[in-house]
Amino acid sequence: MSFEEFEKILGNEFANDYGRIERELKSMSVSPKQIDDRIEQLKSYREVRGCVCGAEIMIDFKQIFNLEGDFKPVEQIAGVS
Repeated sequence: MSFEEFEKILGNEFANDYGRIERELKSMSVSPKQIDDRIEQLKSYREVRGCVCGAEIMIDFKQIFNLEGDFKPVEQIAGVS
């Protein structure tokens, strides 16, 4: 299962209530180590996803206002998906 799928199933339902996510995973007989790992990975995924969304907005802004400059780092971040 990808983190995008995981986010759709549990993340959106429980938002940032990681305690509820932990309880849900426990009810599915997931090991405590796997639960901790998955929650940390979910947090990282969300952070990266937020950076990608921010970079996409910057690229849109650049295009709308015809901005010039070196946007390669921002374009690289926006290309992560």
